[in-house]
Amino acid sequence: MKNALVVYYSRTGHSRLIARETARKLKADLDEIKTHVRYKGFIGFYRACLHAITKKEPVIEYNRYPGKYDLVIIVGPNWGSRMASPIQTYLSKHKLGNKKIGAICVQGSSGGEKIIALMEKKIRRKMIHLIINQRDIKDKSYVHRINEFLKKVK
Repeated sequence: MKNALVVYYSRTGHSRLIARETARKLKADLDEIKTHVRYKGFIGFYRACLHAITKKEPVIEYNRYPGKYDLVIIVGPNWGSRMASPIQTYLSKHKLGNKKIGAICVQGSSGGEKIIALMEKKIRRKMIHLIINQRDIKDKSYVHRINEFLKKVK
């Protein structure tokens, strides 16, 4: 699809995998949200959860401005049934209410619906969404699930 952006934040690489597959299938631009906050490893995991709970918005970097796209798909992880802090910052920086928008939440097992609801509250509208569990990544069923999601979001 022309004029589409898939933007993502990934702590472990799972969201990156899903974002790349989504962008490839959609023929969309791909953009990674980066932060200088260290969320890797054991200590990083706890820092990520603390930041998500306290709604800390870290400084982020990315390359593409979402305002120039007709469709924006945001891919990010579930951090303790809360929105990942870099995703929260991204949504705070950009008014996406007038865009066609989709969201993919990547998670270990549960809490994704809560995150989608928080994202919808932040942008003040409903989104077409998909929740991918780790088992979907292990058995590669995420490929089919992304296909079904993209039929709805196009």
